[in-house]
Amino acid sequence: MKIERLSEQRAVQLVLERFHELESGWHDVERRRRLLRDMRRFLASLNDAKELDDPYLAGLDRHIKEDMDLTLLWSLMVPVEREHSRTRITDDSFLPCTDDRTSRPELLPMPVSVVLENIRSAFNIGGIFRTGECVGIEEIVLCGYSATPENDSVGRAAMGCEDRIPWSQHRHTSSAILHMKEKKRTVIALETLGEAPAHNETNLPFPCGILLGNERFGLNRTTLSEADMVVHIPTYGRKNSLNVVSAFAILAYEARQQWEAGGRVSDAPTS
Repeated sequence: MKIERLSEQRAVQLVLERFHELESGWHDVERRRRLLRDMRRFLASLNDAKELDDPYLAGLDRHIKEDMDLTLLWSLMVPVEREHSRTRITDDSFLPCTDDRTSRPELLPMPVSVVLENIRSAFNIGGIFRTGECVGIEEIVLCGYSATPENDSVGRAAMGCEDRIPWSQHRHTSSAILHMKEKKRTVIALETLGEAPAHNETNLPFPCGILLGNERFGLNRTTLSEADMVVHIPTYGRKNSLNVVSAFAILAYEARQQWEAGGRVSDAPTS
């Protein structure tokens, strides 16, 4: 590789690629040492061959050492990502800080389905799969143009949880709601309606289906009219809504707490 012929943009891209390769292979000690040596040589050669506009990059090789720890690697890598990377850095890009359990305790399953109506972001859908698996829901129902787990972005964000939760797909939310009611599940819409009761001031019925709507537009009026009840999550700032994954996590853990405390059985609505 002729380093002097590289554009600065391409050089930065190669630096980031090496950082990410180091991060992903960090726990292989021999590979890590080899990659660290290669990274230091590359940065030193880059510094010798080019007048770099970025002074941070120009002195970066001095901080790369074979005995450095992962925290130091991140402290060097993140400023380069933030300044130069065109790639959206999301939590699926990071190494997990703990290993998944090979087995988990036998917990009473929570009879909760989650219905997603026209969720635009595949990353958000993956986040809902991941959160849903952590809290122990039974299924996810994808409606409208919500992406399915075949989408790579869903899989990356779900981090394997898409294989642990049963899911189905409905073209229209109304058919998913009918599916819920045929299973004798109370349908609960989560929406930013101030007149609706707060999620933590409501005795949630079980079994139930939780409806989540589009990140910008929420649930459509027809869907809201078909729900058996509506709850909202109180907010205290100028914004009146949360990211859909955050909102789901709050309601899901409230549901789990109520279920384990002996949550009431619903009256099996038939409307």
